[in-house]
Amino acid sequence: MLTAGILNSNVLVDPVPGARFNYLPAPESLLATCRRMAEVCARYGVSLRAAALQFGLRDRRVAAVVLGAGVPDLITDSVEQLRVPIPEDCWSELERLVPDPAELPD
Repeated sequence: MLTAGILNSNVLVDPVPGARFNYLPAPESLLATCRRMAEVCARYGVSLRAAALQFGLRDRRVAAVVLGAGVPDLITDSVEQLRVPIPEDCWSELERLVPDPAELPD
């Protein structure tokens, strides 16, 4: 299985007002959750982007992550983010923050 669309319109890169989720403005409740995730990552010295790119690979059924290929520098950075070590304690905290898919906007 592959996983794609990981950054979901970049809400998991920079969850600021006006950030998008599923191509629409993200609701404040989702932005707040993403900001809490970013804070957790920062405490462990990793970026939210690195955690988002690696999250799907924690599922044994996922064989690969499909990365966006907009510009060469972004591809290089994405590969680097996939190599960032993320402590298990960080993952534990992040997993508690993952929203229930049924509660996400369409």
